[in-house]
Parts: sequence; C-alpha cells; structure tokens
Amino acid sequence: APAARAAAAAGFGGRRAALATAVAARLAAAARLMPEGFCRIALGLLGQDATAAAALGGLVRVIGGGAFAPAPEAVAALLARGAGTLGGARLTRHGLLLREVAAIPAAIPAADGALWDGRFLLEGVPPAGCMLGALGPAASGLARPPWLPLEAARALPALRRDTALVAVPALSYPAPMLRCSFRLRFAPAGGMVV
Repeated sequence: APAARAAAAAGFGGRRAALATAVAARLAAAARLMPEGFCRIALGLLGQDATAAAALGGLVRVIGGGAFAPAPEAVAALLARGAGTLGGARLTRHGLLLREVAAIPAAIPAADGALWDGRFLLEGVPPAGCMLGALGPAASGLARPPWLPLEAARALPALRRDTALVAVPALSYPAPMLRCSFRLRFAPAGGMVV
C-alpha cells in the first residue's frame, strides 16, 4: 500500500508539473499582465481547452484580487461565453481582463505596506491622513497614457484626504516625485505562479 500511494503521488505531481508548464507557456503566448492591474489577452491564442481555463482562472484570481482561482467549470463557462464577470474580474470580447468596479472594496487607511484590493501593495510613506481606495470616476478628468483603458484607470489605487484627491502614483499625479508607489501583488494561482 505505501508503494502504491507513493506511485500515485508521483503521478499526480508529474501531471501537476506538466499542467503548470503548459499554463505558463500559454500565458506567455496569449497574455500580458500590466502593472496597472489589468491584463490584455489574445483570446484566440488562449484557446478553449483545460489549459486555457487554468490560465484564465489564474489571471482572474490576480486581477480580481481573490485568495483562490474560481472553479474550473465557471472559468470554462466564461471562456465559452467570450465575455462576462467572474471572481471580481470582467473579461471583454476584446480580450481585456479588468477589475470589476462593483467588486472593489472600500478605502482603507494609507500606510507603508498596506495591501488594498488584494492586489496593490503601498510602498513608501504616503502623505499624512490619507485613505487608500479606487480612483473611480475621477479617472475621467486625469491625463493617462493612451494604452491605459479608462475602465482600468478607474480601478487604480489613489490616495485621498477627506474627499480631495491627493495622489495617483500610477498616473504620476500630481507629480512624479511622490514618496510612495504601488506594486501589483503577483501571487501563486492554484500552485502556479502567474
């Protein structure tokens, strides 16, 4: 019995490693994860098979800020539909995977090392008395690079004091000389690093 269990475990480990390798190759070919917290996916290259579902599940987890990837059946259904929401993320027919605005949490006190939205780590000393939350509708009035979709900009982390917008480091607002920045937190998705 111990030898059979060891053989089964070795087989399981081999299948898991093969899937992780296939998922990494598919992600490298089909997805570009942006530090602003969204992803561009070439849906045709991603495919519709189990590897595609595992890859998309990991991306949904990262973009949605979840602790776990969604159920494989739910991810496969999203792939089949070609667009929709799942796990706090929204997939568009154009291959953008964005944070679902309705799922973004409330603002939290801004402090060095704060994790907001399960996705962004605040690094450095923020201005005193600030709260950390989504940029939201204020994104429409700020300059942003042409490659950054407005929907992605709305989900960027921003610092506010009371209701006044103080800083959006990703957009170098108000100036690029802020003493703090945000880093998108990448984490293993189902045991696979995305």
